[in-house]
Amino acid sequence: MKRKYAGIRIRTAAVCAAAAVLAGGCGTARQTAAEAPDGSQDSGPRLLGVCLASYEDPYMELYRRELRKYLLEEKGMKEDDILVAYAADDPEKQSRQLEELLGCGVDAVILDAVNEDCIPAAVDRCAQAQVPVVCVGQEPEPEETARWETEDLAAAYVGSDRQQIGVLQGELILETRTGGDIDRDGTLSYVVLTDRGGSESARRQAESAEAVLRESGLRLRKLYEGRTGGSEEKAREEAGRAFGLFGSRVEAVICESDAMAEGARQAAQDAGYRPGKDLYLVGADGLEETVRHIKEGTVTGTVLTDYRLQSHTAADMALAMAAGDPVEREYRTEGIKIAAE
Repeated sequence: MKRKYAGIRIRTAAVCAAAAVLAGGCGTARQTAAEAPDGSQDSGPRLLGVCLASYEDPYMELYRRELRKYLLEEKGMKEDDILVAYAADDPEKQSRQLEELLGCGVDAVILDAVNEDCIPAAVDRCAQAQVPVVCVGQEPEPEETARWETEDLAAAYVGSDRQQIGVLQGELILETRTGGDIDRDGTLSYVVLTDRGGSESARRQAESAEAVLRESGLRLRKLYEGRTGGSEEKAREEAGRAFGLFGSRVEAVICESDAMAEGARQAAQDAGYRPGKDLYLVGADGLEETVRHIKEGTVTGTVLTDYRLQSHTAADMALAMAAGDPVEREYRTEGIKIAAE
């Protein structure tokens, strides 16, 4: 039985400069409990490493800002207690940055891995250094999270349920005035835009959307799948290529994120489409820009993935593990559909 999720209906109306950046060194000397100036035994961590895959990801930049705000205002940390590194989507660079963070003596790491294949090695390296790690962004494989349990590793995941996101994206298309079938031929012809392609989490998201659409009785015809690297501009190029190849046969574009949906929206307009009228376009993240386009009617819908809750939870779990406290291995927030009425 297909699960229906709650959503939000919109009435259509008319850490780099702020945090201590890794490139600038380890910041001020850390204070251990034994070195606390007042002589107290403060067991809380004094240095947190944050490894981010890319500076250009708009969702993760919101995440980073909220994380910093939470750590400073709610957890009593200082600017120099937060070391942030951006990997420019380069796995080798991220591996080097992780080594540098561990060399700085961080008490815990929050890791937005460049891709899910990087997660096992990063977790193992943190385990060797006896530093807990919270993975965010890329969703680890089920076998990997099971390994954390069996090997008693200080690792956890905080993020979205990508399978559920896909379900909601499929529902957003089905809830349109034509049920997704613009030309009424019983077949939905569509394009998929993914981040780097090939990842299991991206595959689960896309396949879940497809399963919901198929269960409705629609026949599916995937015309094109483009890999965008998470870039809005690359998404625009990939969507434009699909429109050039298949023209008006494209009825929907299913995007892994809102950044990709924005690129696809621009490409659709370049190609003469009227997104929301003769093309359905769905994303995920719930970025303000995307919500504005939903209100305007040029994007069909998105799935809100709560960066505030996720960043707060990741911080809480990292600090708890650094203090030796038990935490849940996995914490997934439920997505919420956002669409126009």
